[in-house]
Amino acid sequence: MCTSTRHVTRIFFLVALVVGTGASPTCLASPGRINLLDPGSISPDDVEAIRSDIRLTGLDEPELLVKTRADEDYPGIAISAPAGGWNLTDTPIVEMTVRNLSDHSIDVLLTLANPGSDGRNGNSAEKLHVPEGESATLRLIVGVWYGSESRTFDPSQVARLSVIVDRSSRSHSFSILNIHATSPDEEIKPILQSDYFAQLKPFFGKGLNIGNTLDAPNEGEWGGTIHDEQLKLIRQTGFDSIRLPVNWSAHASNRPPYRIDASFKKRVKHVVNEAMKQGLRVVLNVHHYDEIFEKPRTQRERFLELWRQIASDYADYPPELAFEILNEPHAKLDSDFWNELLLDSVELIRQTNPDRWIVIGPVDWNSVRGLPALKLPQNDARIALTVHYYSPMEVTHQGAPWLDASAKKWIGTTWTNTLVERTRVQMDFNEALTYGYEHKVPIYLGEFGTYQDAPFDSRVNWTRAVVEEARRRKMGYAYWEFYSNFGLYDPEKKAWREPLKKAVLSP
Repeated sequence: MCTSTRHVTRIFFLVALVVGTGASPTCLASPGRINLLDPGSISPDDVEAIRSDIRLTGLDEPELLVKTRADEDYPGIAISAPAGGWNLTDTPIVEMTVRNLSDHSIDVLLTLANPGSDGRNGNSAEKLHVPEGESATLRLIVGVWYGSESRTFDPSQVARLSVIVDRSSRSHSFSILNIHATSPDEEIKPILQSDYFAQLKPFFGKGLNIGNTLDAPNEGEWGGTIHDEQLKLIRQTGFDSIRLPVNWSAHASNRPPYRIDASFKKRVKHVVNEAMKQGLRVVLNVHHYDEIFEKPRTQRERFLELWRQIASDYADYPPELAFEILNEPHAKLDSDFWNELLLDSVELIRQTNPDRWIVIGPVDWNSVRGLPALKLPQNDARIALTVHYYSPMEVTHQGAPWLDASAKKWIGTTWTNTLVERTRVQMDFNEALTYGYEHKVPIYLGEFGTYQDAPFDSRVNWTRAVVEEARRRKMGYAYWEFYSNFGLYDPEKKAWREPLKKAVLSP
């Protein structure tokens, strides 16, 4: 990228805006927000047009219009920070909204630079694709260089920002509506201060998944068999609940009426009963139903019939038992069909369990990326939203044998709670909290954890950060998992992995 000032046009558009608004000479609009295109703190000499023409339109809601010239390398604008630069340490999310006025799509780049930056070193950058005639918002985590963390960038010393377009043989027209830096807390301040959040309680508290047990094709095949005394230990250690993944489809007929094996049903009910006897709340789900991910429409009838049997068997259970419809919808089970299927499932369950909590998550493996497409039932006060969190996969799944060969290349990847790493977690959880607030449903972090091959210090650091951010947003959670590859407990030594357990449970 070139931000040379040769052939640069100095402009004075900010003068009119200062006069029109009477802005004060500070760049802080609030403790958690800094305007980076602020007439109160940037002088006309601070703004440069790089091989482009620019002008300002509007005063109440100003737009900076940029028209780039054809056959130029990286045309756009550059803005120098006020004396002393911008300190974005406490406002590590930079947002920029761009309106594309061209008759073709454009790629707009936002770059932050430290004093004396050279190429990639001392720079933070991200790219935004804006379709023809549309607007889009770029969100850059300060210190990220096109998706990867830049270890050379200092967020406390930002000297300049640039908004440019890629090399092109065409001219481009676009407008910048705003550029500002904000904090993760500022993003969700209205939610945290709302009456809704004040009365919100974490759904099912501090939980632990009993993974690789009843979700295996047969209990014990994946190394785990749950014992009654272990459920007692889990409760005595400080957990409020368990999430019980169950592979019902492996124990049910493939033909109508799709009966679930009686001995398997008895075994599942025993674990549920023993857990509840210890005072543990239970989230009971349908797990590893692989057939429905590959042929969702042909499996619809069978899936609903399994839930008809499960719902009937537990209809008289107390509210400390919740149903989770399906773990991690993905593959060919797309959002459109999933939205239909979950509504049918809720309607069926409500026939025998009118007041039972029902847990529902989005497609894309229950990730926050799937939330925009999720349509929850209307007017149902006993719906909880679940999301799973394993980001970044290079940390949480390094060495995982069920992934492709790249997982082995990740071995040794560390997570040290840097500003960029922590901000990513906060932004993801803010998306979940915002969805929960808009739909007035509690949020259940149903899975999160790190595979055993990750450096242990990184496992602890990552887990502690995830738990802290979940608690700040009043999310209930269940760590994945008790005693297997991600486990908090060592079944051979019959002892907890204390630093990891403390990261999950400590206040």
